[in-house]
Amino acid sequence: MPGARMYRTGDLARYLSEGNLVYVGRNDQQVKIRGFRIEPGEIEARLMEYPAVRESLVVTGGKGEDKRLVAYVVADDEEGLAQHLRSHLSTRLPEYMIPSAFVRLGAFPLTRNGKLDRRALPAPDEKAVARQIYAAPRGETEIALADIWRELLGIEQVSRHDNFFALGGHSLLAIRMVNLIAGQGLICTLNALFQFPVLSELAAKITSDLLSQPQTSAIPVRPGGTALPLFFVPSGMEDYSYVYGLAQHIRSDYPVYTLPWPSISEEPMATMKEHAARMINLMKAVQPAGPYRIAGYSSGGILAYAIAQWLLHAGEEVNFLGLIDTPAPHDVSEEPVQLNHLFFAVLIRQFGGEHTEEIAALYRRIDELNLVQFIEAAQELALYPASLRPDLVAKRWEQGEHYIQIVEEYEPQALAVTLHQFYAMEPCPPNPFVADEEPKSLTMDPSLGWAQIMPDSLLQLIAVPGNHASLMENKEHRIALAQALNRVLAMHCDGEAL
Repeated sequence: MPGARMYRTGDLARYLSEGNLVYVGRNDQQVKIRGFRIEPGEIEARLMEYPAVRESLVVTGGKGEDKRLVAYVVADDEEGLAQHLRSHLSTRLPEYMIPSAFVRLGAFPLTRNGKLDRRALPAPDEKAVARQIYAAPRGETEIALADIWRELLGIEQVSRHDNFFALGGHSLLAIRMVNLIAGQGLICTLNALFQFPVLSELAAKITSDLLSQPQTSAIPVRPGGTALPLFFVPSGMEDYSYVYGLAQHIRSDYPVYTLPWPSISEEPMATMKEHAARMINLMKAVQPAGPYRIAGYSSGGILAYAIAQWLLHAGEEVNFLGLIDTPAPHDVSEEPVQLNHLFFAVLIRQFGGEHTEEIAALYRRIDELNLVQFIEAAQELALYPASLRPDLVAKRWEQGEHYIQIVEEYEPQALAVTLHQFYAMEPCPPNPFVADEEPKSLTMDPSLGWAQIMPDSLLQLIAVPGNHASLMENKEHRIALAQALNRVLAMHCDGEAL
């Protein structure tokens, strides 16, 4: 049409005699990656705006889903150049146009004729990827994400400060990542990943969603397997993240599920019987009839015991009940729960001696702030994820306090099933910020009080290396615990009818 605008696609084609078009190629440098048309020259122009860059070149590497952009620059030797260039481009270009690697060269390789020799360009190394200073992932959610990123991106180490896209992630890998996370019972959307691409921030987002969303079904941590499932109960502070690390080392033929607590938006349970009845309903949706296999860690093991009690009372069969360093209800401290101190104790375990000045500054305020204010103070000192709402976190800890009150009122009955107590062999270390605190001595009773409830013939005590916390936080101790679980499960459950 005369006067109308024509769009030049840049595609080359030729007509066949019958009138069909045959695509030949491009008449410019435009490339197509995962559905996006990209002009490398535009990226090169933005790179040239960075003061240290004298020459720039953007090429494609890899094939198919692994096809990616790689930037080569002639630039000054600047510490953290790849990260600086990525940050520079991220304010000027969309994510799909940002190279996954930035290679610094003293000069571009040339042919004998003085032309650019693309075949002589070196492959990107670790320095070419925009990385943050390494900080080990903290908590089971960060560790689970880091394992997935390592597998997807083909790299050896992932820092909690690393950006998924800066490490070479893209939209197709993002879809695969979301599916892999779902396979571990965690919920992550693509929007969440694009909004929170840094590992620690994404883990905090996932945790925040779990706090507030109603939990109406058992979570499949590892649903595959031919044997009857193994159900894990959260710890007394409602944390079931420990199951993800443990499940990696439990026999692959056992499907593994965890039973979530009610969210903070739901009405809390008033009694241990109500708690147990809710968990039994979640279990029966996965496995309508017994025999059932149940395990619980810390004071959450008391709820596992209560679940077994009411299953047996209803005529169901329980062929495995495992408590992991779980005290009997009468052995739970009768001192009032001080949530600030409990939150602080859990928090400092994650740092392994690092950030001592910040931790000391936080401890000095432990008795002058309420829990919400104390969490905010931790966030201001960069000791706790800033993306988590302090009021929601505080409500979850308050639910944990309510659970301890329920435990104190619970009077367990002796059960007609073997109770396996996996007890820690080492005492917990003292809190270094509490003056004159002595290491907590090991109890003289490895049953942790259950010998007063269960007969000796139905009580099996299994020693495992580590202390109460390191059972889950130390990889070697976690593997040893999983191996002990495997041995007991094989001895008591293998060969039974499914």
